[in-house]
Amino acid sequence: MFNLENSSLIQTVSERGLSAILDLLLTVLFFYAILALVHQRRAYFSLLGFGIIFLLYLLSDSLGFLSLSWILDNFLKFSVVILVLLFQDDLRRGLANLYLLTVNPFGNKRKTPFRRIFGETLKELQKLGLGAFFCFDRDGLLNEFLDKGVRLEAQFSIELIKTLLGPSSLLKDGAMILDVDGTLKACSVVFPFAHQDEKKFEGSAKLQAAAYVSAAFDCLAVIFSPSSDRFFIFKHGNETVCSSAEEAAKVVCNFFEP
Repeated sequence: MFNLENSSLIQTVSERGLSAILDLLLTVLFFYAILALVHQRRAYFSLLGFGIIFLLYLLSDSLGFLSLSWILDNFLKFSVVILVLLFQDDLRRGLANLYLLTVNPFGNKRKTPFRRIFGETLKELQKLGLGAFFCFDRDGLLNEFLDKGVRLEAQFSIELIKTLLGPSSLLKDGAMILDVDGTLKACSVVFPFAHQDEKKFEGSAKLQAAAYVSAAFDCLAVIFSPSSDRFFIFKHGNETVCSSAEEAAKVVCNFFEP
């Protein structure tokens, strides 16, 4: 617990002048970096942020930044817990895959690839005339929208999708959020859309939402419209229109490549 015995710190800071100002600015920058780190939640940027924080920790003592050094020293004590919270989805998937490899080390070779199952699903949707809106989330950036729909965390399958999108289903509206490993994280999700796309995709809120979410969150959005019998695929806000499920499946497969 910080007590008034350390009140000499205030006197020391007042005597350091410019160094104290830099200490304060870097401390503010540290808290800003933490907020950006938590909001971004992408593995690359998160690890980069932790690297910068660790570098600041090494330099703070030698540069005499007392405030920053004290904050970083206490922050790094809980770094393991923070890493687990930031990467909980990746850790869960990794542990699940490790368990499957331990129980059945050859099971992954016999398992049908998810991209093939998704391609067959597109064919079935076109055959049955069922509209659909899929969003593939590769880095967990769409996690903030999971509570805007119905959480599932279910394994993707043609039967499950047909049930969710059937005429009598209460969950057929909205988007489905999927991982690239085939986990259906949520359905009936409502996305916002950018106003600048209204004229381009006038009359279709789903196309507006797909264009926005693919550009803002670096995901792949796939829409099947029964009325036009076409697939609309969005990546980085750019639209690709496909007339057949086979053509759409080829476009989607490119997203799965590292």
